[in-house]
Amino acid sequence: MTQGAAYNESDFSKIAFSELEKSNIKYDISGSELLAYQLNDLSRLAHNKENFSDFPIILFKNDDFIIQALHWYEASTSIHDHRFDGAFKVLKGSSIETTYDFNTSDDSSNRTQSGTLVKRRIRHLQVGDTCEINGGNRYIHSLFHIESPSITLIIRTHSKDSYPAQRDYHAPSLSSECFYQRAEANKLAGIINSDAGRLFSFDKEFYHQLFDNIEKFQIIRLIPMLVKKNDNLIKEVLINKYGEHEAAEIAKVTELTHCRRQLNFLRKGITDYESRLVIAVMINSSTRVETVQLLTEVLPNAVFEDEISKVVEYMVKHRWVPITIEGDSIADIITAAVSATTIDEYFSLLVEDFGAEAVDTGRAMLEKAWHQLTTNKTISMLWELK
Repeated sequence: MTQGAAYNESDFSKIAFSELEKSNIKYDISGSELLAYQLNDLSRLAHNKENFSDFPIILFKNDDFIIQALHWYEASTSIHDHRFDGAFKVLKGSSIETTYDFNTSDDSSNRTQSGTLVKRRIRHLQVGDTCEINGGNRYIHSLFHIESPSITLIIRTHSKDSYPAQRDYHAPSLSSECFYQRAEANKLAGIINSDAGRLFSFDKEFYHQLFDNIEKFQIIRLIPMLVKKNDNLIKEVLINKYGEHEAAEIAKVTELTHCRRQLNFLRKGITDYESRLVIAVMINSSTRVETVQLLTEVLPNAVFEDEISKVVEYMVKHRWVPITIEGDSIADIITAAVSATTIDEYFSLLVEDFGAEAVDTGRAMLEKAWHQLTTNKTISMLWELK
């Protein structure tokens, strides 16, 4: 890709997309091959100041653009835009990509803005697929990587001052400058979770001072840690500061963000490809119809209840759900809970599996298990498939 006399940087995304589309690239490349290339010249590693992806390898760089092999080991990117133009092509692995629009009347330069996050498209990206990147809010997306690592080849400009700072977006209604809020919130989280934080008295005055001195999305990132200390007090202070409507908005964004983060973390421990796809689809779908439609496309032969049961069983095994039943019967109990739409149907299925006498003997314990499974917020999205 050369820069000719007719070159116009505004066409860069289209040029990069075209070059990647027609390129004859080796698709069976391994992460170890690229890592060997990087380690063959340690000076490349020393001068690699890029922080985009979990491990970016620079293949070419000049004053106009950069070519990188991006390695993704984490399951999911945030919902984000970009401060550059370009295109990327999937070399290894696959992912669920969701694209969005963000509609806002807030034209201020605030690090946090309110608006409406609108989903445009969900698709399954696989090896050979190419996507165009347009800077700013013209291309807002998230990627949930199924394999680890996934590798993408990207051709892009350097960060451009003509675009605003890169932003993260938080369903259903907020956006924020991503690198600022992550750094500051992580500092505060470290303090709160330290030995000193555990001994500190988190009273109303503390929360008033804290919320007066940090921006809205720092609050959202910290609430999942703080609610363990005093949930009701936090709600009271938020209403005093923002009013009931805005406090409710913060609560909704917090819940969705926390569930997304928990399911993303869950993926790291699951090696089953189909289960990872289920988690990816659930994170990025907002309705049952949307979920079933996409799962039918990516897993045409799957039995949804079986796939959900595998995910929930993993969560129970690793104490994500505080269920009080032990032993070999737990898998059958989870399957019954996933398959049933009411508690009566759940018990009917258990009678088929274990017999009426055994179910009557353990009824109190089994009823408690039903409530523990069906009220867990982290897996509530999984129940939408029923």
